[in-house]
Amino acid sequence: MGSKCFPLSVALVALTCFRTCVGALRPACVHVADESREDPVCLDEINAAREAAGLAHFKVATQEEHKLPKTETDLEEGEYTTWNPVCDALIAENSEELEESTEGFKSGTYAFMALESETPDCAAAVSHWKDAASNFTTIPPAKNKETELYDKQHNVSFIAMYNPSNDAAADCRVVTCTLPATSSPGAANFRNTEKEKKGYALLCMTTPEALKDNEAPFTEEQWNKIKASLTGSAAAVAPSLLAVAIAALGLVTL
Repeated sequence: MGSKCFPLSVALVALTCFRTCVGALRPACVHVADESREDPVCLDEINAAREAAGLAHFKVATQEEHKLPKTETDLEEGEYTTWNPVCDALIAENSEELEESTEGFKSGTYAFMALESETPDCAAAVSHWKDAASNFTTIPPAKNKETELYDKQHNVSFIAMYNPSNDAAADCRVVTCTLPATSSPGAANFRNTEKEKKGYALLCMTTPEALKDNEAPFTEEQWNKIKASLTGSAAAVAPSLLAVAIAALGLVTL
């Protein structure tokens, strides 16, 4: 499916559990790879981690309210707005997180990892999300009990991957944002030229919502099984893959 172009802004638009939107200043294009394909990307690797922790496999999201929004259905008054915070975060070099809001993206818990290209390393993504377990010294609390903990998208991604909800479903896609090259007038008749930039991310929407205000996401039994599945499971990661796994941004300057 072709890319859809829209102006980016600092508008507060939707993505549950994501923070800090930085607006880009010229039009960009967003492309969700394989958004028409039935099977989400990386689901086998994610489900293997869930199975090791005694959790049921994610089901493939089939209902529209359980899926990431289509890029082609977001046009409103001549602008594409839903994907703004995603592209703002990927293309703005000083942004590591995405904006939280309530429009466009449906209720759910989201896992996010920036990539170096449109080809995801699913094993590296799962390993990266597993690493967030070290940020929890006790069983993960309810959302309103530890707001700073869940300000970090890495921690939210961990909860999303191990979403324990009954009949949990997932929709995972690779998102590519492109900021086209531009040329603008400069001093002494010289023109300022900015090269095209691309940002890539693996984004997974999991439903139902796993992070609730007054209820811990896991029972003690579930948490113990998750911890047990992680003990000794940290595989060695090549430096280049580790850089991908911990990168806050996936930028390529062409």
